[in-house]
Amino acid sequence: MAYQRFRIVVLLVLAIVWAVSIQPVIAQSSADLSLTKTADRSRVRLGEEIVYTITVTNLGPDVATNVIFGGAVTDAINWIAFTCQEGTRVDEVSTFCVVDSLQAGQSAVAILVAVPVPNLNKDERRIDNTAFVVSSDTPDPTTENDLVTVRVRVIGRIPR
Repeated sequence: MAYQRFRIVVLLVLAIVWAVSIQPVIAQSSADLSLTKTADRSRVRLGEEIVYTITVTNLGPDVATNVIFGGAVTDAINWIAFTCQEGTRVDEVSTFCVVDSLQAGQSAVAILVAVPVPNLNKDERRIDNTAFVVSSDTPDPTTENDLVTVRVRVIGRIPR
C-alpha cells in the first residue's frame, strides 16, 4: 500500500512539473516586405540628375513594425537629396528611412536624387545602384525580395 501511494505521489509530482514547464505556444506574426527601385531614366548625361524611387510594400499577412529601408549610394554618383515620403530618415547623412508601422498592403516611398560624378572612366559608365530592407521588428519569411538593383547608363562625351 505504501509503495502504491509513493507511486501515485511520484506520478502526481511528475505531472505537475510537466504541466508547469509547458509554455503556451504564441503565434509569431510575420510580414513579407517587398522592395522595388526605379530610376526616372535608363540613360543620363554627365551633369543630369537621376531620380531614384525606392518603394517598400508589406505583402502581409501582419503589420510590419520599425521597418528600415533605403538605398546604398555608389561611388559613381553624388547624391543631392534624399527624402522619406513616409516615416523619417535614420539620420541627416544617410539614405535610409524608418517607418514605425506598415499595414499589410501598405507601401512607403523614399526618393533619392543624384548626379553621376564627372570623372567617370569608360568602365564606370554603367551605374548599378542598390536598395534593400535593412530590418524590421516583424519577421520577414521571404527575404529574396528585400534587395533590388537598378542600372543607369551614363552617355555622352567624357570630359577631358
